[in-house]
Amino acid sequence: MDISLISAFIGGILALLSPCAALLLPAFFGSTVGAGSRLILHGLIFYVGMLLVLIPLGMGAGTLGALFTSHRGAIVLVASVIFIVLGIVQFFGFGFDPAKMLPGADAARQRSAQATGWTKTFLLGATSGIAGVCAGPILGAVLTLAATKGSLALGGIMLAVYGAGMVVPLFIIAALWTRVGTRTRSVLRGGSMTLFGRRIPVVSMVTGI
Repeated sequence: MDISLISAFIGGILALLSPCAALLLPAFFGSTVGAGSRLILHGLIFYVGMLLVLIPLGMGAGTLGALFTSHRGAIVLVASVIFIVLGIVQFFGFGFDPAKMLPGADAARQRSAQATGWTKTFLLGATSGIAGVCAGPILGAVLTLAATKGSLALGGIMLAVYGAGMVVPLFIIAALWTRVGTRTRSVLRGGSMTLFGRRIPVVSMVTGI
């Protein structure tokens, strides 16, 4: 498998485990979805909602890279610098919310909070793929990687794999959430360390590295 697809999948896992999402999503599925076929169906609807937003972003990044294929060396160099900067930002627990850059994102979040049932699951998926200050640098890195591919199709596939990286462990965590003890839940939430006088989540440090 292409190493970039593996990286995108791991990025999705780390985004799910980031401090912004580590509590919200597992708690939601554990308390409202249940288990078995109902959990699977909700998870698939969640993923479809996520793909609706992520795939166009990936295709856009891939198309942007394709416009400059004759300058691939420069693209890789710029992408490398962006990766390093995003890694540093992530390591120190800073970030940005990509959803604020997309029109209608706030309205979608409000509808998600008010909706119920399948509609809520779909809207939560559509907003969770791009939301979260903690996960912003991770998504930015995956989009940068998609741009280096210089392909509309590969860009879309890469973001779909990124979304799968969020959904697969979400299935597992949601199915086991009510069965695990307090200690296990605290491990999933992750700890933090003080560095240069700043409290930094361990997950952010690992992701940044």
